[in-house]
Amino acid sequence: MSPHKDIEQVAAQWINRAESPQWTAQDQMQLQAWLEQDTAHRVAWLRLKSVWTRADRLAAVRAVQPPRIHRWREPMRWAIAASVAMLAVLFTLTGWGPGTRYSTEVGGREVIALSDGSRLELNTHTQLRAQVDPSLRHVWLDKGEAFFDVKPDPAHPFVIHAGEHRVVVLGTKFSVRQERERLEVAVLEGKVRVEPLVAKPGRPPVIVQGGGLLYSKPAGTLVAVNAQDKVRRSLSWRHGTLEFDQTTLADVAAQFNRYNDKQLVLMDPETAHMRVGGSFDATGVDAFARLLATGFNLRVETQGDQIRVSQPH
Repeated sequence: MSPHKDIEQVAAQWINRAESPQWTAQDQMQLQAWLEQDTAHRVAWLRLKSVWTRADRLAAVRAVQPPRIHRWREPMRWAIAASVAMLAVLFTLTGWGPGTRYSTEVGGREVIALSDGSRLELNTHTQLRAQVDPSLRHVWLDKGEAFFDVKPDPAHPFVIHAGEHRVVVLGTKFSVRQERERLEVAVLEGKVRVEPLVAKPGRPPVIVQGGGLLYSKPAGTLVAVNAQDKVRRSLSWRHGTLEFDQTTLADVAAQFNRYNDKQLVLMDPETAHMRVGGSFDATGVDAFARLLATGFNLRVETQGDQIRVSQPH
């Protein structure tokens, strides 16, 4: 178990004890001493205490927004001399092409059942197209992130086109995130093959096994093996949460900004380099900002659609 999970477990025990009629002044002194030992203790206590007091409102959590579905027609024929390979690249990079189109808004999440029995889970601000029939199983991830639970079919590989890459799988569970020139693949079960859409010297296909993560940029590709905890955290969005383990506040803010119209803006390098751990509601940016103010003693100011965070004066 990671250190922040141990801390949260102790915090939960304190909260449960504090609700008991047998709670004494001595218990309160011991709790206060524990809170003052480490900022992480206080952060975990405040976060779980907030969840505890809001438990009776869980039923009011808003429903996930349904996806937009559009039928796209086959694009117009290009000049006869144009190659099929170049058309495939163009369709992938521009978002035009055949298939059914699905999308979610900022903070949205949706589950799609395909005709072959596979399931897709679209994360926030995602756009993709799916063409699945008895002879073909292709998905184009034009933007965002999706989790794939692919039904095995050795005769018809399931292929995801993402930017300049192609992910090929026979049957597994994994996610793909496409953002500008960056590709991230997290494999929960099975294995996938990641390869350039157009073959490049020195960039052979890469096999990613279950519990592995792949990060790819134009400068190169990195694969982390036996990274089950990182894979689990990267897939926490499927449950509507964001999980961090001593992550810089800069990276935390970038993640929250994917799910919320109101954006976190860090005003100085010292704040950006601070580290945070815990599990948070992906769309609860206001609650997270309050936690930064009370748990880390940071200055938090809301201006329009920005939440500006800085060191206290």
